[in-house]
Amino acid sequence: MKHLLLPTLLFSIIFNLNLIAQNEEDKGLWAVKKLIHYHNNAETSNHLGLRATLNEDLSNQVIITESGLLTIGTPDPCNDYELDLETLGSTLRLYVPNGGALKGDGPFWTMFSDQNLKTNIASFHKGLEELRQINFYEYEYNGLANTVKGKKQVGILAQEIQTVLPNTITTLEQKQKDGTSSQLYTFNPNELFYVSLNSIKELDQKNQELEQKTNQLLNMNEQIEELSVQLNDLKKLLGLDHTQSEERSLQKLGFLKQCVPNPTHGQVVIPYELSANAQNAQILIYDLQGQLIQSFDIPAMQNGQIEWNAPHLAKGVYTYVLKVNQQKTDAKKLIIN
Repeated sequence: MKHLLLPTLLFSIIFNLNLIAQNEEDKGLWAVKKLIHYHNNAETSNHLGLRATLNEDLSNQVIITESGLLTIGTPDPCNDYELDLETLGSTLRLYVPNGGALKGDGPFWTMFSDQNLKTNIASFHKGLEELRQINFYEYEYNGLANTVKGKKQVGILAQEIQTVLPNTITTLEQKQKDGTSSQLYTFNPNELFYVSLNSIKELDQKNQELEQKTNQLLNMNEQIEELSVQLNDLKKLLGLDHTQSEERSLQKLGFLKQCVPNPTHGQVVIPYELSANAQNAQILIYDLQGQLIQSFDIPAMQNGQIEWNAPHLAKGVYTYVLKVNQQKTDAKKLIIN
C-alpha cells in the first residue's frame, strides 16, 4: 500500500488545483500544468516547479531541483537564467534571491553542537589580528545573478576576505548558455562571528592587564608619597629642610590647585593662581617616565584654569607642573582611570 501513497497524494493536489482553476480563463488541467510543472531537460537538469497563482513576476514560484535545492522567487531554469541552479545545489539547500527570511524565535538557526557528534576538535585562535585586516563596506547590488538592485547593503568583498579567512568563501562554477563557465564567490559569516568573539576576549585580557598595571602604579605612587613624607621628617630632625623655604619662596610666584575631577577618564580642569610678579607661565604634563605629554602657555593673570581632554592616554599616574618665569613653582598628581 505504501507505493500507492505518493501517486495518490499528487493526484489529490492536481485535483484540488483543477477545482481552483475552474473560474480562471484557462480552465482544467492546462491551468494546473501552469501551476505545477515538471521538467526533464538534460541541458538544465530535472526540476519541479510550483506556483500558487500565475504572477508574471515569479515572486511566488518555488522550484525543487534534482540535487535537493529549494528556490523561492526564481525564474524557471529552462529560461535564460543567469545562475546554474544545479551548481548551486551542490553546496546549498535553500536559495531566496529577493527578500529575507523571518524566524519567530531569534535571529540564529539551531544546529547540532553535541561533542559526541564531532571529531578533529581543535582550539580556534583567530581573532584581533585577523579582524584588523577585514574591511567593511556599504554597497548596492548591480542586478546580476538575480540580485536586488537599489537597496543599501553592508558587508565585505569576497575577494578581500578570502586572503584572511579563506574558509568563509565558497566558489561556484556557473555554466553559461554558450558552454563557457564563470566563477561567483559566496560568503558564510560563521567563522567571522567567532573571530569577533575572540577579539573581544583579547581586548578584555589587555584591559585586565592595563588595570593591573595601573593598580601597581597607584600603589607605587602611594609608597613614594609615604617615603617623601618620611624623608622630609628626617630632614627636619637633621636641620636640612632648607629646600622647604625655597619651595615656599617659589610658590609665591604661583601655585596649582587640585584638578577636578581626579581620578578622571575624560576632560579635567586644572586651576592655578599667579602672583603679580609673574611675567610668563606654563603648565606641563608628564607621565611617570618623565616624558612630556603636553604643555600649555597660560596668560600672566592672577587666577585662571585650563581644560584638558585626555581620553586617548593610557591609564596611570601623571604629573602636572606649573612653571613661572622659567622656574618650577608647584607640581601635583593626576590619575587617569
